[in-house]
Amino acid sequence: MLFLSGQYGSGKTTLAKSPVLVRNGFVSIDSGPLLREEHFTGVGADRLVSTAKLKALDCANPNMVGEAVVRGIGRMARAGELDEAQEIIVIGLRTMRSVRYLRHNIQFGSTSLSSTLSSRSDLLFYLDASPDLLRQRYNSREGTNLSMEKFSDLLRGDFQEELAEMKQKADCTLAASASIKEVEGQFHQILRNRGYMIN
Repeated sequence: MLFLSGQYGSGKTTLAKSPVLVRNGFVSIDSGPLLREEHFTGVGADRLVSTAKLKALDCANPNMVGEAVVRGIGRMARAGELDEAQEIIVIGLRTMRSVRYLRHNIQFGSTSLSSTLSSRSDLLFYLDASPDLLRQRYNSREGTNLSMEKFSDLLRGDFQEELAEMKQKADCTLAASASIKEVEGQFHQILRNRGYMIN
């Protein structure tokens, strides 16, 4: 599996869902929408509220995020969405605990992935960018106009210590301050060097 982590607005989803990767059999699953569907009904779009709720739920059940992703991947497998997959990309995990949970609990059944997972190491990528660029991208994506002060509050409310650990332990840190084409090019080349087929 490939794991993409980073703060809000770092470009994780854009990178994982790039047409080149989709065309080459990379299937992605985003932890954010899964959690909003299962736990955040009625919370609305306020990220400060949803992040605070996520932290409370995480304290009650430290494996909640990993369990949600395992269930999501299971649904994808049963629906045949992984039948021709070359690899799965997990987007947006905030803690190494969730990464470890997935590594120990994921099952792909008889999909094409089951025969290749044992021969490949999982890779953790961290996308890094300046707070100002993160704010610009976040506002553009969400259709908001958060000030730097408000966005800083959002970042402080996130899993800061846990994300710092993920950055430290990442197999590769990508400079998300570069253009998306540059980041995609770097990401694709790393994957080619690891034996993935990308054309």
